[in-house]
Amino acid sequence: MRKTDIKDQIWTALFLVTPVIILAKLGDIYADSSLNRILFAGLFGGFGGLIGAGFLQLAKSKSTVIKTSLVLLLIGLCVTTLVVATKMNKPTLQTCEICGYKAIGTTKKQCEYCGSFPWDEQKKIKGYDDKQEWLKEEQLFWFEPDSLTGKIDFYNPTIDEGFEKDKNWRPLVTEQEIKDEINNEK
Repeated sequence: MRKTDIKDQIWTALFLVTPVIILAKLGDIYADSSLNRILFAGLFGGFGGLIGAGFLQLAKSKSTVIKTSLVLLLIGLCVTTLVVATKMNKPTLQTCEICGYKAIGTTKKQCEYCGSFPWDEQKKIKGYDDKQEWLKEEQLFWFEPDSLTGKIDFYNPTIDEGFEKDKNWRPLVTEQEIKDEINNEK
């Protein structure tokens, strides 16, 4: 094989394969099930291949510097598309009033971190009359340490299981109230 043939194959692979691999990752963003993820990955990967073929045609008889610049531009466009799509499709999570983590999705009613239901749902289930009473009872249970020597910390860890603690959240109960509750249970 000639040296120029090998160089042409490398450039072809760079222009065609790179965007296919990068844009196929969009399937993970736009689909939940594995079958749909595969279909979307194929669709976006094929689209990436078409874009790469267009760039390859532009670079066909150009110098190595221009080919390198076009490959870098193509990679930049693909990565930017992936980053923008990821940020646009990131779910907006609401803060759980019980645990303080941003872990309640827009479609789910339950906190994905502590398992509590928001007040609107909870009052239907248990029939609480007062939101403060419900919130206090739930927080007393949630923040109760596993042992008598366990430390009560309302604000840490700041990130746990991928969920972030809302910096503006404040507990309704105090550390002393939790200790009193533990003593009353004995």
